[in-house]
Amino acid sequence: MGNKNEKPSKKSPKATPPPQTPEVEAPKEIPKEFSKPKEPEAPSLIEFTLAPIYKIDNEVPKFSDEELLALKNEFETYSTDGLIMNEKLVSFYEDLCDFKKDEKNEITVFDDFRTTYIAWIFDAKTNEISYDHFIKGLTHAQVNSLNNFKQKLPKTILEDKLIAEQVFNACFFFNGPEKASGTIPPEMTQLTVNLFFNGNKKLEDFIHFVTEKCADGVDHSTWLYLFPYFDNDKFDLTQMDLDAYLDLPSFFSDFKKFLTQKK
Repeated sequence: MGNKNEKPSKKSPKATPPPQTPEVEAPKEIPKEFSKPKEPEAPSLIEFTLAPIYKIDNEVPKFSDEELLALKNEFETYSTDGLIMNEKLVSFYEDLCDFKKDEKNEITVFDDFRTTYIAWIFDAKTNEISYDHFIKGLTHAQVNSLNNFKQKLPKTILEDKLIAEQVFNACFFFNGPEKASGTIPPEMTQLTVNLFFNGNKKLEDFIHFVTEKCADGVDHSTWLYLFPYFDNDKFDLTQMDLDAYLDLPSFFSDFKKFLTQKK
């Protein structure tokens, strides 16, 4: 036992360090080519609604500087093919039907779609590509409501197979007509499926259409992006005579495996 007369040693209390204030990072400088246009745009020119697949806390997804640069470089690589394709599509849509502005002078959903995927790459004053418009348009394209777009279109257009083909052609704008081996924007894919299968369209017809496109030189891996969007309850992939269409080995060996995984 210890000595009773021994006094406990007094320890000096430790000084509590002052609370540390978190360091605030300086905002990153945005490259000039991605800066907002100086002139403010007219209000209500184009209205976008969030598509369900992108609806996350009602926030529009934002791109980092690195992602913006990658998108700019990819777009620049195929800008020539993209311009040719877009000019054809603009002419096609304008000739197809004449959508007029409503009483509020707001652009219709159809023009909404066309502007998002086509017209926004041009600067109206110089008639040249505007990367500001490109980045802005691509961002808007990701959150555009295709269900709303589909409801606003006349039935005669929805049932036109040619529309589906034109939508696929629009997809190629992102990767170039002969080099469509990258990703197809999901909203373009979903729209194409909606258009093609409206009415009495059959999945077999769609696959036949895809094979024709593949035979024209489209990378087979591109089309595999299409099939996660099919409703398996409505389109029974297991009951199809796939062998009637599976005659291009490099394409269909992977294609058939992909379809059988959807059982």
